[in-house]
Amino acid sequence: RSLLLTLTHLYFSRYPVAGWARAAGPRPPTNVLTIALSSILTLFLAADTFVFAQYKQHIDFAYLQMFFSPAGREIFVFPTSLYFLACLGIVLVVALEIAIFLACRKFSSALRYPRYLLLASILLSTLTFNGMHAWAAFTAYTPVLVRAEAFPAFHPLTARRLMGKLGFTQATTDTIPADTGTLNYPIAPIQLGAAKNNPGKPNIILVLVDSLRFDAITAETMPRLHKRSATAIRFKNHVSGGNATRCGVFSLFYSIPATYWHSFQHSRRPPVFMETLCALDYEFAIFASARLDNPEFDQTVFSGIPNLQAKTDGNSVFERDLNAQNEFLRFCADRNRSRPFFGFLFPDALHSFQLQENASQPFQPSWNAMNYLRLSSATDPIPIRNLYKNQLHNLDIQLDALFSSLEQDGLMKNSIVILTGDHGQEINETHTNAWGHNSNFSRWQTQVPLLVFWPGKPPATHDHRTSHLDIVPTLLADALGINSPVENYSFGKNLFDTSPRPFILMATYSKSAILSGDTIMTLNKYGLGAPRSFDYAQERPPISAAIIRDALRESLRFRAVK
Repeated sequence: RSLLLTLTHLYFSRYPVAGWARAAGPRPPTNVLTIALSSILTLFLAADTFVFAQYKQHIDFAYLQMFFSPAGREIFVFPTSLYFLACLGIVLVVALEIAIFLACRKFSSALRYPRYLLLASILLSTLTFNGMHAWAAFTAYTPVLVRAEAFPAFHPLTARRLMGKLGFTQATTDTIPADTGTLNYPIAPIQLGAAKNNPGKPNIILVLVDSLRFDAITAETMPRLHKRSATAIRFKNHVSGGNATRCGVFSLFYSIPATYWHSFQHSRRPPVFMETLCALDYEFAIFASARLDNPEFDQTVFSGIPNLQAKTDGNSVFERDLNAQNEFLRFCADRNRSRPFFGFLFPDALHSFQLQENASQPFQPSWNAMNYLRLSSATDPIPIRNLYKNQLHNLDIQLDALFSSLEQDGLMKNSIVILTGDHGQEINETHTNAWGHNSNFSRWQTQVPLLVFWPGKPPATHDHRTSHLDIVPTLLADALGINSPVENYSFGKNLFDTSPRPFILMATYSKSAILSGDTIMTLNKYGLGAPRSFDYAQERPPISAAIIRDALRESLRFRAVK
């Protein structure tokens, strides 16, 4: 940065004309412009360094909007002395830039072609940091990857194919070294206590259905599962940690918002939940229809699982769903019955928005598959909604076979079985031309069902707000007997804790959101979105500054820059 600014000063001091060409006639003065631009850049970098050190986030339009908003003084509380130091810093930076400019002007004749040196420096630095990051990403050299977050506006390249051709060895899950980098997770080691020697540890089976909406399990659409749910603990007001697969799965297993995704991916840090299961000698039966290396769950959620099966064979999503379920059931039949196990099933057919050939279609009129070219705000949603219902109807048959097998094997008597979705699936209920997910944080895209079959716990229905962040704390405490403080590893609380959640943090690939009560407010690099009701039907008053401040502070709990 210092080199580039100095060369910029040098160029404009030698060629005081805006642009590369020398203009005819009077030359407009650029001294003030050069000093002003350099001062602004230096001050921005200094402020960003301070913000990143305090909040582990870089300055963007969102932070600037919040800072200068009427509620800014409540969200960002600084002492008066800090404002005084900031003003003093501005004066010193401007004075420094003037001194650099004068020095460059005095000695500019020593370099004949400063503009070429400037261009060469920019090109060399760009190639250097992109090449270094591409190599680090390919070889999983975590000391580079985990510290990339410290640079503002840093969007480096990757070149996996080129690195392979150059002879570099690509890292695998088994060869990736541990490096927590920017993470302080967990805040304190998990204390296993008596759980390690407890012979009665239950099996835990998680059935995570891709794109399963909160209103999917009804007597009309899924009669078998609906009937079976009468024996479960039902959480009717449950939300995912986001509106996309990566965010929903991440928030469930880590019990923290998916805004941490890149930090955990770069450090290859598995969740506390999976580490605890390993320490308690659990077997693992991980069978997913969708690939586990895209998104990179093999580098995050399941990074500590040896011999992970990252993909399931099959020529279609329907074949893969069925093959994954059959492989899981074969594991259950052949398992070592002296050890508890954790099972994970991830059927994907609902995500595809299509029907298998010769599938039952009781709901009409219905499309056979989603034709995205035909979609617009004026598209009739009924055939698409019926397509989704027909998908649910056929999924119900498959899940019924799963539960029937578990019952026949006696696993429902000694296993905690959880069924939920990674996110919802909108069919333009918000009237914003939204079809599917990953476009807004309405309940249609983020609220999912949650059924828990827990031996020894009676069936019940709960209406209080819960989230994916609450599942791991519940399992660690109530199923495994782990007494470590929840705040050391989670943003959630026990599912059965009916006390209000002041807010829930959710995320997608490019933005996050704060859900408080029935009000949702998005936050992206351009600022805060207009607060809306959870069903997006109407605008709402802004979420209080105190809640926004607390949410921002909470979101940084596990950040730690070395």
